[in-house]
Amino acid sequence: MLSLLALRLDHSTQRKYDKACGYPVHLLDRSFVGKEWQMTSLNKLVKDLSKLEAELSRFETKFGVKSQEFYEAMTRGDLEEFDALDDYRMQFIEWLALYKTWLSLDEKYCQVIARQPVNLQIMANLEPAHA
Repeated sequence: MLSLLALRLDHSTQRKYDKACGYPVHLLDRSFVGKEWQMTSLNKLVKDLSKLEAELSRFETKFGVKSQEFYEAMTRGDLEEFDALDDYRMQFIEWLALYKTWLSLDEKYCQVIARQPVNLQIMANLEPAHA
């Protein structure tokens, strides 16, 4: 299973994650935190993270482990026994891709929030009557 970590997503799976995230997943490895990012970008990251967390929760509930433990087991090669089982292998590939996407977005979120004080983000999202 360790070889799955270097997996390139097939075209239809790539489109699925691109659509879910609203931008190409393959761009996540590039740094896109710069001055051009405004508070709406942080909002988008939070929404994308929430969507991914809902998808991850589905796998966590089904298999009874948190995504972080699943990811660690994959990186250690502890799940090789499932390689021969096509249904599980495909689900694990999807789960792994979702989690790696979540990790990338979470890292980007941390980078953006470090450059933008939380109080400014909250103020920007308040109703005009409260701002």
